[in-house]
Amino acid sequence: MKIIFKKILFAITFLTIVPVPTSKKNENIALAQAMSFFPLVGFLIGSCCYGLCKVSAVFNSALLSAVLIQGFCLWITGALHIEGLVDTIDGFSAGPDQKTILRVMKDKHCGAKGAAISGFLLLAKVVLIAECVRCVQFKGIMLMPVFSRWVMVNCAVFCQYARDNVGLGKVFVDNAGIREFLFASITTIFLGWLFLPEHFISLMIFYALFAGSAVVYLTHKLRGITGDVLGALNELSWIVGLLFILKLNL
Repeated sequence: MKIIFKKILFAITFLTIVPVPTSKKNENIALAQAMSFFPLVGFLIGSCCYGLCKVSAVFNSALLSAVLIQGFCLWITGALHIEGLVDTIDGFSAGPDQKTILRVMKDKHCGAKGAAISGFLLLAKVVLIAECVRCVQFKGIMLMPVFSRWVMVNCAVFCQYARDNVGLGKVFVDNAGIREFLFASITTIFLGWLFLPEHFISLMIFYALFAGSAVVYLTHKLRGITGDVLGALNELSWIVGLLFILKLNL
């Protein structure tokens, strides 16, 4: 139980700005194994989003609710995944070959394409959240951080690391395995069944196809994955998931 609690703390520390005390012993391995609990931490974030939906309902403005939810997500995660999204867009828009993409992604400067497209995607995300709020699909919004973190676990486990040098993404790719994938999957399935029993199978299939497609594409394009790409996948998973639940009309 103590080991499990330690892994949960590592997951919270990495995915949020919440100051949680963690041990430095075997930090890399513990951080990778904490991927088992990424969907659980996603659920904690999603629960806060659900609460914001309820509280902001007094203003009778779906757009205001969406802005509050997006603002909260940016704040609680320290905009970590947005940074990965910007770098990934810059890299993939720079050229067709792996070396060029990885070189541009490593550049600390933000390119025009990365900033513009990321801004557009964030705007699209706010609009989609607002539409879900308008349709009272609060539970769908709550589960988006769960499924998006599950996609991250999928890609970390089933992709190789794309760079030759060491990076944060390498910690996850090299040390996370089938055990982390199975535990994360069980958590995601349970939460999906608990809150959306009629549609969680459709959501699981949809996200499994999305994650599988990402693994195949990234293996072909980059011959692997990086930490930036994992962050980008989290944001993209939100957007495609919101579109899907609107289509399902949960």
